[in-house]
Amino acid sequence: MHYLFKLVFALFLLNLWACGEVDSATEATTPLTVIHDSFTDSRDGYLYGTVQVGTQIWMVENLRYLPQLNGVEFSTNLAKYYVFGYNGTDVSVARELEKYQAYGVLYNWVAASTACPVGWHLPTASDWDTLIQVLGGSQVAGRKLKAADGWKSIANGSDEINFSAMPSGFFHNGIFNSEFYYAYWWSAEQPGGNSSVVYYIHDQRDDFENTIQPKFNGYAVRCVQN
Repeated sequence: MHYLFKLVFALFLLNLWACGEVDSATEATTPLTVIHDSFTDSRDGYLYGTVQVGTQIWMVENLRYLPQLNGVEFSTNLAKYYVFGYNGTDVSVARELEKYQAYGVLYNWVAASTACPVGWHLPTASDWDTLIQVLGGSQVAGRKLKAADGWKSIANGSDEINFSAMPSGFFHNGIFNSEFYYAYWWSAEQPGGNSSVVYYIHDQRDDFENTIQPKFNGYAVRCVQN
């Protein structure tokens, strides 16, 4: 009788363990549900791909809106627009450049704050953090957002929602920096009068972090729908 009890109990534990394994595997392999669509910016006629992740809808490439160019001038208080590596001021020339096609436009914070089209906005920290959590947290979100091509070969990402994050670098004090190494985006957060929170991905890491930077720097913009 004692032996029979032990046998039944062992079978119970084995069945419980097996059920747990199935549940864990199912949870680990459940794909993230995303919905792809598109949106045309009426200001310049450019067609952006979009992706819905949870309750959010994001553009799947950096904003290209370019009303003017400022060469290498920089300012905290006046809107400034840049295309990586281009020091001129001819918008039509800049729009034909490979860097514009790949990375879009770099904006100082004043320009970024009003650059998104009607119905869209510069993401708040809460917007960015919601996306990060949907992707599994900051330690892995960077890899999941990186484009599958365009970074150094060892640094390409899995691009799980077709966000296609590219290493667009940034503009600082008249110099373009960190192409191929970093992707940066502005947020709407302003912890100080002359600074804002920037979210970024590094080429050698999987994480997605944020830092505080001066508003006169030039970073890319990703718009999220209102």
